[in-house]
Amino acid sequence: MKKRILGLAILASGTLLVGCTDPEQNSNDVVLQNVSQKATFGGASYVGINQTDISGFTNNSEPAPTTEVTLTFSGDAATSRTDGCLLIPASGLPIATGLTSTSASNSVDEVFDSTLGGLLCANATAVGGPYTADVRISFTAGGKSYSATTTLTAAGGT
Repeated sequence: MKKRILGLAILASGTLLVGCTDPEQNSNDVVLQNVSQKATFGGASYVGINQTDISGFTNNSEPAPTTEVTLTFSGDAATSRTDGCLLIPASGLPIATGLTSTSASNSVDEVFDSTLGGLLCANATAVGGPYTADVRISFTAGGKSYSATTTLTAAGGT
């Protein structure tokens, strides 16, 4: 039991996503947790992956079919949007209404090559923020289902 707790503590300290359904029930969720990365810049916070880290995942720079990523924003996401933040799905185009979007992952050249989602608050009404949004990410790649939840935090306007 002590080894298992220590192993989970070590695993938790190195992961970026939290709140996964039961990782023991779906090892693919653990894979997504371990390969996901966050990037924060310019009043924005993004989460993404390198597509080579998940077998069968393809972003919009690859030939069809691309992987469709479903994002469900929650927590303070609606308040953040009311204050001027943009909820960014995998496509990179802001969600106009609602808190859920399904789209192909946008190809980027940042910390990762495939955007899964983001929170953009550069034009938000409260200077400095911070603004937050919980994001549940799910997709199927290579015939396997993946899901995880994380919290994005971004600074407000200037």
